[in-house]
Amino acid sequence: MLLKLIYSSGLRISEALNVTIGELDNKFLRIKGKGNKERIVPLLDEVREDMLSLIELCPYTNKQHSEGFVFLGKQGKKLDPAVFQKVVRILKNSLGFEEGTTPHAFRHSFATHLLSNSGDILSIQELLGHSNISTTQRYTKIDKKRILESFSEFQ
Repeated sequence: MLLKLIYSSGLRISEALNVTIGELDNKFLRIKGKGNKERIVPLLDEVREDMLSLIELCPYTNKQHSEGFVFLGKQGKKLDPAVFQKVVRILKNSLGFEEGTTPHAFRHSFATHLLSNSGDILSIQELLGHSNISTTQRYTKIDKKRILESFSEFQ
């Protein structure tokens, strides 16, 4: 579910791990990103429902405590990013995914997929929390490269 959240909302790992139970009442998440900048990102219904199911199944969750984190580790504390990165690395290796498959790659995929489906670069910049458009523009280069590769396949 954590990967699903990262991919569907374009969050960084740390941002996703800071989501609290009380935030799941809305269709949007209020995210504090780098530099304590706040932004609003969509929360898909399917992702919200999955997260609510996770909360119900987790033995450590205090369901009445809206300040509690959604993603918890073995000890009932907020999940450590390194633990999640290790899980993704294990999955990547066991499923034979590309070397660059990391949790952060799902954030990049979010941006690239939006852009390739007629997404507005300024909206994507806002969703990702980039303060500088040049940071977001690197996704246009990735997209152009992919288009050229696809085009050359048909020649």
